[in-house]
Amino acid sequence: MQKLDAVKGCIAKPRGWFYSWSGDANRVEWIIARENVKVGRYETGMRIYYIHNLSAYTKDYSPESFARQVMSDKKRGAQKIIRECSPVSVGPFTRTCLETSERIESTSGTIDYRILYSLFRSNEKNAFLISTFGTPAGEWEKNLPVVDVMSRFVLHCERCCETKDP
Repeated sequence: MQKLDAVKGCIAKPRGWFYSWSGDANRVEWIIARENVKVGRYETGMRIYYIHNLSAYTKDYSPESFARQVMSDKKRGAQKIIRECSPVSVGPFTRTCLETSERIESTSGTIDYRILYSLFRSNEKNAFLISTFGTPAGEWEKNLPVVDVMSRFVLHCERCCETKDP
């Protein structure tokens, strides 16, 4: 289990993968990737971007309208939409998701990627979170168990990091 710095949260990190984080007064970003992000870009991994003060980040959007705008932007940028999930309650958030196929420039050329965007809008606070898991399209099936386990991260849990089980 990897502690998520700046919050009392955790995520299951595969053995040998890398972790980094950054943030400021309004947002925090974590990256858990197979490749060392401190050296360069990564090909397979999850990015979690949490905006805990959305009005300081963007004054024009509520969490719900911001989620709609992000979803619209991601759909426009996709080569193909594989699936879209309906909104569901997840604790104090409402989650929607979008799975896409996209062509992305990398250091080794243009690669077809499969990306799962999960958008969480707060039902109670002025907060928004997006998690993105991406991998080259040919590795998607192999990485499905990783996506499933990593997607169960928590932002606030006093004792979550004390166990090895997600």
